[in-house]
Amino acid sequence: MKKELLSRGAAGPRRFAPSGAKPGEGEIKLPSDAEIDKVVSFVEKVWRRLIDMGRKVQQDVEKKN
Repeated sequence: MKKELLSRGAAGPRRFAPSGAKPGEGEIKLPSDAEIDKVVSFVEKVWRRLIDMGRKVQQDVEKKN
């Protein structure tokens, strides 16, 4: 199918880069595993704190009733 499309003049796959970009520029740099682990650790800490806050609020409400 690819050969058929190319024979009919269809354009092949394209990589878009900002105008005036040099080859290799405009490519996305993915984060390293260490950077991802750091972010995941941060999000886990925030999540745990939010859950703890919710529990404390629930306990306070139950004490008032």
